[in-house]
Amino acid sequence: MRRLPVKNKALYLIFASILLFTIVIISASEVHSQESLFWTGTAYSATGAIISTPTLVSGTEYHIVASEMFWYNYSGNLAADAMYYTTNSTDSWNWLNNYPAPGGHSFLEINGEDVNWGSFSNGDTGHQYSITFVGTGVPITFQVYDWVRPRLF
Repeated sequence: MRRLPVKNKALYLIFASILLFTIVIISASEVHSQESLFWTGTAYSATGAIISTPTLVSGTEYHIVASEMFWYNYSGNLAADAMYYTTNSTDSWNWLNNYPAPGGHSFLEINGEDVNWGSFSNGDTGHQYSITFVGTGVPITFQVYDWVRPRLF
């Protein structure tokens, strides 16, 4: 069976509540408009380790979705997601307040750069954010950076 070229792809990134992000790349078939798994990986907030995707096709539009959250203060039950954090420890999933990452930063960076992940998404919507990204023929990297309690990695 001959495979048709893929024009659009989606890259899914998930913050998990155990201090990590999981990244999944999904490709969408031009003919069937269905998505299929392309790649998955994990970025840990505890270490700030950089993770890299496979090479993204130059000129191809990718849909990157970040969801879930991590604790920037586990013992205090204080959490952050790709773009926002809470100072209310009542519920680390459904926040009673939220603030953007300090200094206009994001907690989830792509290629070492801050990303505007958009409006706040609470637990009922999975702390989910999405952006589009056009591949340039090279891999991209993801890194979690804790701007509330910065540390050296």
